[in-house]
Amino acid sequence: MINWIISNKDLAEALSYWATAFGIVVAVFAGVWGLWRYVQGRKVQRWLDARALYAQVIDVSIQYPELNGTFWKNVHPDDHTSIYRYEFYIAKMLMAFEELIYTHQFNEYWREAIKIYIEDHIDYFFSKQFDRESLTYYEPLREIIAEVKTRHKLTLKTNGSE
Repeated sequence: MINWIISNKDLAEALSYWATAFGIVVAVFAGVWGLWRYVQGRKVQRWLDARALYAQVIDVSIQYPELNGTFWKNVHPDDHTSIYRYEFYIAKMLMAFEELIYTHQFNEYWREAIKIYIEDHIDYFFSKQFDRESLTYYEPLREIIAEVKTRHKLTLKTNGSE
């Protein structure tokens, strides 16, 4: 066997190059496949995290029904505890929406659901408190909020002119 390899040195050398090339191709493929699996896993995890945050917002809504859409209009300015609770509730809600926006599952259904929540709390979104905080949120969410606010202003103008 060794004599055959020695006598066919060029062939053995060529086979070793092909084996090395094949090994490199396999390693690159395995690396790309591993990266793809990692990215897919992160997408799924982000979606699960976003859904968990959204579920927490719903839980808070159930625990504190007074934080409904009319809260901001009716709260007494000296009731700091309730105001802070409401502002943190809104912040948590907006964080959940940001997470949903940046998942691979975000679609028009979720966009409309976000609009409904924002419409329910529209008084807060027109407040000075929100204006102060609004730049802390990502652009896609700010665009959705601006769209709802614009639609609300148009509705008020239309209803006011009748």
